Amino acid sequence: MPDVGLGLASAPEGFGLGKQLPGSPVGVSPIEQAQAELGLTPQERMLYERHLENLNGPGKVMHPDGGISTLYQMSFEGPGGKVFNIPTVYGGKILSPEEAYAKANEYGLHFFPSYPDQKTAEERYQKMHGYMERDTQNFIRQQRLGGK
Repeated sequence: MPDVGLGLASAPEGFGLGKQLPGSPVGVSPIEQAQAELGLTPQERMLYERHLENLNGPGKVMHPDGGISTLYQMSFEGPGGKVFNIPTVYGGKILSPEEAYAKANEYGLHFFPSYPDQKTAEERYQKMHGYMERDTQNFIRQQRLGGK
């Protein structure tokens, strides 16, 4: 397996609870803001949608400290020297890098975002992660309100 880097797709409880990004329109979902502001590629959009599916379904990992992981992104250098960002969260578990790499290959690497280098891959993911944190905090807030 190639060398990998791990990123975190979770937010600690209470971080940025209910906050809008400066200048963001009220009532626009974080994914739509990310699409408009970052110009997500189809592969980035698919990764973001996986975050939402895990967050709102049984796929997320609930940590004892109240944090939630929905992707726990990792990156690795793949074919053609491209660096791919893939999830490691599957079925409510964080997989080992080897298991996540195997899943991504099984699914098809062309479905995942790729970048020319590790720095670009990590910077891009961190930009997306800010929006994902808002989804997670909205989810936590809704749970506190009894799912309303």
